Amino acid sequence: MDARTDRDLWLSEDRDDAPAFGTLFDRHHQAVHLYCFRLTGSWTVAEELLTETFLQAWRRRTELTPADASALPVLLHLATVRVQRRRRMVPTQRSASARSAPRDGEDVMRGVLRRIAHVKGRHREILELHAFGGLSDEEIADVIGIQVTSVRWSLDRTRGPLEEPVISA
Repeated sequence: MDARTDRDLWLSEDRDDAPAFGTLFDRHHQAVHLYCFRLTGSWTVAEELLTETFLQAWRRRTELTPADASALPVLLHLATVRVQRRRRMVPTQRSASARSAPRDGEDVMRGVLRRIAHVKGRHREILELHAFGGLSDEEIADVIGIQVTSVRWSLDRTRGPLEEPVISA
């Protein structure tokens, strides 16, 4: 087991250190996969997004730097961006997973996503990073590049739909 922090692995002497990046993948792929599922309500799409997220992290490893010991906030931010791009590219097309039988938890998660569908842009990203990614207000502010007070204000405005019980459609 590699004892280096995520930041140390990310900033290793040789930025092309694939084994170091593999260690980051091993540490965080489950959290990123679950986060992607929570953003999409589909395990199949989440698997695709997991791959896209780590590929994007590898490509942008020289531009991005984790602010503290953990790379998870940066990875979740990249996953959020991937989901946002996917939503813009095919807003009305149903995914293959939507046509197949739902897997564990997909119906419930899609219900939650319907309840927050009206939240857009930066507010949505902040809500997703907080509620689905478990990031602190400070981590969100750092990864997005805004003030902590702005994160808190946004969460106060948008958290309501998630505090209500999930209603089956």
